[in-house]
Amino acid sequence: MLLSPGGVCAAISFHSLEDRIVKREFHGIDMDAKINLSVTDRYRDPSVTYEREVMEKVMGARWEPLSRSAVTPKETEILCNPRSRSAKLRAARKTA
Repeated sequence: MLLSPGGVCAAISFHSLEDRIVKREFHGIDMDAKINLSVTDRYRDPSVTYEREVMEKVMGARWEPLSRSAVTPKETEILCNPRSRSAKLRAARKTA
């Protein structure tokens, strides 16, 4: 993505799969990474270890989210525009 540090990226998604891609990018989670950060410690295999550089790359967020969660349409917007019911807006500021 070509955006200078300090720039803001906003994305509107209309499907949960699209939203997952945007969310993972803004949180710095590589879609192809073998390390699944959403898995709890209970399910992690203790015999598997990762190199420090790999973990820092995966854990290092390049984005600072501007809101805690996705912004969804209010009830009045959904009544006026039924197609907006599935829309989610996420925005983040580029840090590096």
